[in-house]
Amino acid sequence: MKVVSKLVVCAAAMSLLLVNESWAQLGGGAIGGSVLDSSGAAIVGAKVAATNVATNVVSRTVTNDTGYFEFPVLPAGRYVLEAENTGFERAKTAEFSLNSGTRPRFDLKMVVGQATESVQVVDAAPLVNATTADLGVVVDQSKVEALPLNGRDFQQLVGLQPGVYADPDSNNGQRGGIEFNGASAFGNNLLMDGVDMSFGETSASASDKAAGTEANATVGRFAGQGIGRGSLVNTISVEAIQEFKATGSAFSAEYGRATGGVINVTTKSGTNQFHGTLLEFFRNDKLDANNFFSNRIGLPKPPLRWNQYGANLGGPIKRDKLFFFFNYEGARASQSQPQTGNVPTPLLLSMVTPAIRQNLSLLPSPTSSTPNPLVGFNYHNDSRKNNENTFVSRGDVELGKQRLSLRYNYNHQDYSVPNLIPISPTLFPTRFHNAEIADTAAISPTKVNEWRLGFNRIDEFRHDVAFDSTPNFLPRRGNLWVTASVSEPAR
Repeated sequence: MKVVSKLVVCAAAMSLLLVNESWAQLGGGAIGGSVLDSSGAAIVGAKVAATNVATNVVSRTVTNDTGYFEFPVLPAGRYVLEAENTGFERAKTAEFSLNSGTRPRFDLKMVVGQATESVQVVDAAPLVNATTADLGVVVDQSKVEALPLNGRDFQQLVGLQPGVYADPDSNNGQRGGIEFNGASAFGNNLLMDGVDMSFGETSASASDKAAGTEANATVGRFAGQGIGRGSLVNTISVEAIQEFKATGSAFSAEYGRATGGVINVTTKSGTNQFHGTLLEFFRNDKLDANNFFSNRIGLPKPPLRWNQYGANLGGPIKRDKLFFFFNYEGARASQSQPQTGNVPTPLLLSMVTPAIRQNLSLLPSPTSSTPNPLVGFNYHNDSRKNNENTFVSRGDVELGKQRLSLRYNYNHQDYSVPNLIPISPTLFPTRFHNAEIADTAAISPTKVNEWRLGFNRIDEFRHDVAFDSTPNFLPRRGNLWVTASVSEPAR
């Protein structure tokens, strides 16, 4: 019994440590402000409502004794604020965007009158962040969809922020690292809906690039030569991203674990209207010319097959209450990667033992001679290949004063790199799992509790088909995250 009681005490202590008074914006944004009369005096007890335009979900609070109000945890989206109080006309803002990790302020002024008389638009979205000290850029859905992406990798857009190098010429840069304001790429924190989505071994997104598929591959990486060296879909499909925020400095303590920068990706969710996308992107060697080296030795044009395709659908299961979103993106690609190296000549094969000859015969035949009659040189076209399937599923439930969100990502990606021995490519199979359960409940008109459970796991293997019978690289890397917070307006 003593052991059980000690366990209960420890569990209670841990839960208290997890609870903290904060803005709790990891999975959404916050809205604050004041309600004032025409003379600038605070209006105490005014009712303030924040309406999500897409889902018609209304969150409510009241002003405190200084006229201040706050919505500490709201999903990213389009909102309208409205304030009302006895003896005053209702005050209403124009429609504005709330982004994850942001905290815009609105000061609503009310004039004396009847609440049913008129609705007065009194404020628009602020253009300058006047509430927090963090320096970051929000890349919203319109930018994600409109800006060109060579390979449809959202990480390329991080470089739009001043002082950020999205693909640095460093060892960690070749492993998916990002540099914020000169800080090391090892010190970043990558989140998806507030849940860790990093590779683990390095502070990079969960892909085979973080495992080193681009190591020592500087030549060609910055020349736009095709599909690169690694998986095409970086952690999550671009079509499943609502927005992301990249913060380079002065971010709040709620993020933690970062000395460089923080990237927080927000996934799409369903709304009261059905929305869907059907997509196909392709490249093909039929549209290209042959390269110089293949022409020089009479080889045909290297093959290029690049197809990225997918679909998504989101909408209501029950209007204003229950919503869903599902996204699938697949990729099939094959691009030439010429192989060169020294190989044995028939003269050398005739001089060695049968056992050695059997192994040397795995190497291709010479395509040109060398000064050494025993060694020839081989140049041949081979292909690196991608076979990828990625999924995002999400559901959101609105229960009045409580909101529940569930999301699951799964990536099944296979990437192979050719070697000089044609039958011996190196394989990089990636299996990525990322899940989140988030619950937000209004305890009172001035206090909100948020609880979040996250799971992040990557199974990453690397092995040579001809020589390794079992995978030998990074099996099963994963972690579990639990966060909780209680938020209430500052006084």
